[in-house]
Amino acid sequence: MAQKLEWAACELSAYQGGFLLVRFDFVHNVLVWKDSNRWFNNFVRGLPEADMDVFRQVLETNLRELLKEDSGDLLEGPQSKVWRLIYKFADEPEMEHISYDGSINSWRRLASLCSEAGGRSFVL
Repeated sequence: MAQKLEWAACELSAYQGGFLLVRFDFVHNVLVWKDSNRWFNNFVRGLPEADMDVFRQVLETNLRELLKEDSGDLLEGPQSKVWRLIYKFADEPEMEHISYDGSINSWRRLASLCSEAGGRSFVL
């Protein structure tokens, strides 16, 4: 991960529970928040570069940890919640990481980061 992270999106979706999506655009220093259950919580906000650098560092660290923690096992049957992280490094295609286990520490830290960045709860 020597390349610089250009953007990342964290999504939490639940069966019949909607979704929350937080996208960090590190090129333009913009945060996008989308909430399918409460449309009035949707917003786009420009943030100072210093704040975005902190978020980038946390996301890059959590990404490394997620890739280490994930067992890669496929689960049988439907899952009630899905955690999805989509990210793009400069000069590389976008990548995606999906998990059904929100109890993994790095997912909890990502949810906390999204809550801090958006000033809202990242909980369905």
